[in-house]
Amino acid sequence: MAGGAPSKGSSVAPFGSLTAFATASLIRISWALAVSSPSLPIIGTTPEYVTVRSSPIAQGDFVSQSDVERRALSMVLGSTLAEQLFPNGDALGQQVRLALGGNLGFNFRVIGVMAPRGGSTDQDLQVYVPVSTMQSRLPFTRNATGEIAVTQISIQTAPKVDQAAVKAEITNLLVSRHAVATPDFLVQSQNDLLGAASEVSATLSILLGSVAGISLLVGGIGVMAIMMVSVTARTREIGVRMALGAQPGQVLSMVMRAQPFPPFPAGMNQASVHLSVPVRFSLR
Repeated sequence: MAGGAPSKGSSVAPFGSLTAFATASLIRISWALAVSSPSLPIIGTTPEYVTVRSSPIAQGDFVSQSDVERRALSMVLGSTLAEQLFPNGDALGQQVRLALGGNLGFNFRVIGVMAPRGGSTDQDLQVYVPVSTMQSRLPFTRNATGEIAVTQISIQTAPKVDQAAVKAEITNLLVSRHAVATPDFLVQSQNDLLGAASEVSATLSILLGSVAGISLLVGGIGVMAIMMVSVTARTREIGVRMALGAQPGQVLSMVMRAQPFPPFPAGMNQASVHLSVPVRFSLR
């Protein structure tokens, strides 16, 4: 996938390792139906999008090559959006107006509904239109020099190909087409995305482990401080009892009963007090 800069042309060279590719432009505009007009992602793309992104159609058809060539006012709705707009399930053939602000807007005809996808980005709320329609009807999709901006190019490769080699070929091609010395775009594969997710997970694991370690350290210091205060406050008493023949275990029991032990629940502390055996002393 390459994205992040305008593309001079809507395709990449037909490398032997590529099986399909689809260009896409993403913007957010509002749609108007009755009195509701939330902001939704609008994706201008090509027919290959459903193949490259493994996005099946539930009803109707996806954007066709004829739609792209004619710059047709056709749209495909995500499953959730279709349910919200047309609860009766009669979305196909309906008209939906995309409002661009003020009196500027276009009426699109619904030609298809996507199958549910789910995901954290909620792909089921997306709208798909021909990329040529978006580029020709929406002037703000062009940059300051008048070039058509393509947000991303999704590419599908043949099985078991060298992804590093494919990325290098695509990078060289786009650098040549953009006429730049260094890439003004980003090329990423699924392996790159998985690697980034793994790094984030490892970082979070280290962070949580560090927090747990610090918590244990602070808790241990607190326990030692409490025990130290308890023993220091009874130094005289401990000395007297030791002089009278008290054993170390008896002294420890006395200190434990005098100060509830933090690691145990309060109920167990009380039980330990009631079940403890009194210390007996004898004069020699």
